[in-house]
Amino acid sequence: MLNRVPRHRLALTAAVGCLLALTGCAVAPAPLPGASASSATSSPAPSTTTSATPSPTPDSPDSIPLVVACSELISAETMFEFNPNFAALAAWTPEAGTPGATALAADGVACRWVRESGGASVDLAASLLGDAALAAAIDAQTGTAVAFGDQAFFSSGANDRGTLVVFSGSARLVLSSEYFGEAGDATSLVESALRALN
Repeated sequence: MLNRVPRHRLALTAAVGCLLALTGCAVAPAPLPGASASSATSSPAPSTTTSATPSPTPDSPDSIPLVVACSELISAETMFEFNPNFAALAAWTPEAGTPGATALAADGVACRWVRESGGASVDLAASLLGDAALAAAIDAQTGTAVAFGDQAFFSSGANDRGTLVVFSGSARLVLSSEYFGEAGDATSLVESALRALN
């Protein structure tokens, strides 16, 4: 006679078998040596994009070298027509603080013509200025506005020495003499110098 296993025991055995089978399937493989949880997540690569900053534009220079001879600014013939008693000095060092010294400091030209008798002189200072320096020089200029170049100013100083400052383009021209009682006295000399500068 066969021994019959109760049904409830068969059901319990089947359930335990299924549970063991499921448990075996649920086991995850062990991580590889040296691996970590953080290494599994990839971090974004750092951005290599750099902001394009334009290079600064160099400032305008204060002055531009001026290469011109005194005889080109005012020829011997022009000076003779102005007054035949004036002759150019071969070498002249203007005193500090004068327009001539200022022109030389700005890589410009300083010239002097002297009267053969009496010691009177005609001084000329010429320079080329950068935009900012030119604007500052015009703003600082004093005297009576007169009609030469782009802008011009006339004033009288010590010993009734007249000074004419003319701005034309980037050029600054300063002429002074005891012979300049008014701006118009320097007309032929100013026009000659401006032709050489422009």
